[in-house]
Amino acid sequence: MWSSKRYEYPEDVKTWEEMSMRKKKIIRKGLVFGMILVLVFMAFAVIPSNVSGYTTHIPIEIDGNTQFTSANGVTSGSGIQGDPYIIEGWEINAGGSGSAIFIQNTDAHFVIRNCKLYNSGTGTYDSGIRLTNVENGIIENNICMNNKYGISLTSSSNNLIVENECSSNDDGIFIYHYSDYNLVSENLCIDNIFTGIRIQLYCEYNVIYNYNNCSNNDLGISLQWVSYNTISNTTLSFNGIGVNFYKATYNELIYNQITDNTIVGARLYSYSNGNLIHHNNLIENNNQINQYSMTTSNTWDNGYPSGGNYWDDYTGLDNYNGPNQDILGSDGIGDTPYAITGGGYDYYPLMEPWSAEFDIGQVINDLIDDVKELGLSAGIENSLVSKLENALASWEKGNNNACENKLNAFINQVEALSGNKLTEEEANALIDAAQNIINNL
Repeated sequence: MWSSKRYEYPEDVKTWEEMSMRKKKIIRKGLVFGMILVLVFMAFAVIPSNVSGYTTHIPIEIDGNTQFTSANGVTSGSGIQGDPYIIEGWEINAGGSGSAIFIQNTDAHFVIRNCKLYNSGTGTYDSGIRLTNVENGIIENNICMNNKYGISLTSSSNNLIVENECSSNDDGIFIYHYSDYNLVSENLCIDNIFTGIRIQLYCEYNVIYNYNNCSNNDLGISLQWVSYNTISNTTLSFNGIGVNFYKATYNELIYNQITDNTIVGARLYSYSNGNLIHHNNLIENNNQINQYSMTTSNTWDNGYPSGGNYWDDYTGLDNYNGPNQDILGSDGIGDTPYAITGGGYDYYPLMEPWSAEFDIGQVINDLIDDVKELGLSAGIENSLVSKLENALASWEKGNNNACENKLNAFINQVEALSGNKLTEEEANALIDAAQNIINNL
C-alpha cells in the first residue's frame, strides 16, 4: 500500500502563510537547480554532433554503468560530466514490443540525442526512451512517436529532457514514482492520445519551463499525487483540459499560456490545495477553472503590485490602485477580485495579458534570495548580497552602467569562490544568472 505520509502538513508549519513562504523558497531552489542543469547541458552541447541522418539500430537495453558500450549504441564518451557517453543518430523501431531505448540502474553521465524512436510495446512502462533508477542523463532533440510513452522516467532524478518532439503517443512525457529534480524544457508534446506531460506519484521539485508546448492532447499537463513542482512559461492550448491537478499540493502554475481548451483551462480537484497560480493568460477556454472535491485553499495571485492572472471573461474596471484598490488612478490591476469557481479569489486580476518581458528588478531580487540560501559564511554572503543590492539600486535609478559594474564585481567574486566556498555548479549558476541580467540591461 502506498503511504500518504509524505504529503501530510509539515509539523513545523502552522499556517497557510508559512506554507506559502516555505513553498516559494523550495521553488526557487528548484529553479536554481534548473539553471545548473541548463549549464551542464550547454557544456555537453558543445560536443560535436556527427549526425547527418539516422542509422537503423536494434532496440537498446543498458542495465548498469558497465553496459554503456558500442554494442549498445554508444558512439563516444567516457561517462564523466565533461565527457558523457553519447548515444546518437539511431532510428529504432521497437517492433511493438518493449522500449526502443531502455536504460536502468545507472549514474554515469550520458546523452541521448538526435534519435528517432517509435513503435514501442503497450506494456506498463514501454516507451520510446525509458529510464528507470537513472541519474545524470540528458535526452535531447529526439523524435518519439507512436509509443505508449514518448519518454518515461521512473524513480529517476537529476535528468534533463530538452528539445524533444513527443507526438502521437499515449502520453508524451511521463515522470513517475519518486522521480525528483528533473528539468523539462523546450519540448513539443502534441497530438498525444491522453497527456502531453504527466507527473505522477510522489515526485517533487521537477521544473517544467521554458517554451514547452503541450497542445492538442486530451490533457495538456497532469499532476497526480505530487508536490513542489513548477509549471512555467508553457503553452497549454487546444486540449480538452489545459492543466489537471489531482491530489496535487504546493505546486506552482505560473507564467503560462492557457488558451482555447475545449473543456476547461485548469481543473483542480480531490484535495489539490496549497498551490500557487499567477501570471497565467486564460483566454478562450470553454470554462476557465473547475475546482471541486475538497479543493478550496489555493492562492490565485502573487500579491500587490505583482498581480494575479489574466482572465478574458473578467468584467471589472481599473479606476483605482494600491493593495486595497482604493487610491484613485489605474495600475493595470482590476479593482474587484475575480471569483474562482469552487472557492477562492484572484484578488489582483490583470487587465491585460501578461508579457514575458525580462524583469530585471525581480531577477536581481531572486538572485539575492538564491545567494542567501547557499549557506555561506556571513561575511561572504553579506559581500555578495551587498553587490547585488547596489546593482539593484543603480538600475532603479536608471544608471545601467553602474548596475553592470556591480554585477561584474559580483561575478568576479563568485569566480574567486568557485571550487572553494562554492561548488563549480553553484558558481556557474550564479555567474550565468548575473551575466543574463547584464545582457538584458
